[in-house]
Amino acid sequence: MKTLVILFILTQTFISICFAKVYLYSQNKSNLNEATEETLLQMLKGNKSYWKSGERIKLCHLEARDDSFQYILEDYLKLTADQYLNLWRRKLFTGRGFPPSLLKSNIDVIDCVNSNENSIGILPKKINLKKNLHQKEINF
Repeated sequence: MKTLVILFILTQTFISICFAKVYLYSQNKSNLNEATEETLLQMLKGNKSYWKSGERIKLCHLEARDDSFQYILEDYLKLTADQYLNLWRRKLFTGRGFPPSLLKSNIDVIDCVNSNENSIGILPKKINLKKNLHQKEINF
């Protein structure tokens, strides 16, 4: 019995180490349904700028150099903060992308999402929601 408990704990620890989580927030539930691991990757790299409805995506997340956001960049996008910022500078300079709003705190990200119906907020941890927001967890 002790062996099974230890095995279960080790398995859960391994799973939590292998799969990092990111939390998405939006006013529009259909936008969250459209957001998958692949579409999130496309949004973060500036390759997806519009929802299926034709509305422009307003991406909101923590600053690229924020410690809690860097693991998303490094583990998910395989980019450093400087590489990510340079990617967006190139997109903006060439007119091929709508850069995300880089915000200082989780509360600022949620406020950004609350202020725009077509926005999607990306946070590295789960937070308490306001009534009009929906949440989705994505493993990567």
